[in-house]
Amino acid sequence: MQSSLKDFNVGNFSKGAGNFRLITWHFINSLFIKSSFFPFMLPKVFLLRLFGAKIGKGLIIKPCAI
Repeated sequence: MQSSLKDFNVGNFSKGAGNFRLITWHFINSLFIKSSFFPFMLPKVFLLRLFGAKIGKGLIIKPCAI
């Protein structure tokens, strides 16, 4: 069975953030969160929380994760 996406629409879906915040997140995510050159966890957790993540205590984010 084949499906066609020509009639697909997102309706009234909203990302919940403006374009500036989305672009800022893109760069911070690329430079700090996903980067293996920035192995420090506390700044990563801080940045994730700054952008709205709900993170418990004791989180460990390995380099190149996500």
